[in-house]
Amino acid sequence: CIQKSALFIRADEILVNRIITDERSRLSAYSKGETALIQRSLGILLTGQFRSERPGPGDTVLCQQIHRPGDTLGAELLFLPEQHNQRWIAEKHSELLLIPEQLILWAIRRDSHITVNYIRFLSEQIDQLQGTLSGVTAGTSVQRLGIYLLDGKPVPSMTELI
Repeated sequence: CIQKSALFIRADEILVNRIITDERSRLSAYSKGETALIQRSLGILLTGQFRSERPGPGDTVLCQQIHRPGDTLGAELLFLPEQHNQRWIAEKHSELLLIPEQLILWAIRRDSHITVNYIRFLSEQIDQLQGTLSGVTAGTSVQRLGIYLLDGKPVPSMTELI
C-alpha cells in the first residue's frame, strides 16, 4: 500500500524500502474513534480510514477530508515551525506508517520523484483551499451551491446552472 501513496510514485524502490525499514519510521495501529498524533511526521495510511478535522469558530469542528489506504496525512504540516491543531481520527481500525520529518527531508534530497510528488501534493492542497475560499466568498447562496456542486471551481456565470 505504501507504493500507492502519491508521495512515492516512480520513486526509487530501494530508497522507499529504506524509509519503511528505518528505525525512526514506526507502524501504529488505531481503533475506531482514536486520534492519531502526527507531529513532525508524515503518515501513510496502510489500512482503514481516517478523517481529518480542524477546530472551527466557536465549538464547531470542520471535517476537512476522509483518508483511505494509500493517502498521505500531515504532509502539508511538515516543516512548520509551530504546533498545529489538525486532528486525525480513525473511522475504523486503521494502521499508519509514521515517517519522521527528517527522514522525509532526506528522501526529498535524494529522489527527484519524491520532491516533485511532494510539491504536487502541496499544490493540490493550495488549489483545494482556493476553491474553498471561492465558495466562501461567493455572493449568493445559489452561487455557493453552484461552486460546491462543480467541485469547488468558480464559474463565470451562474446562469449556466439554471
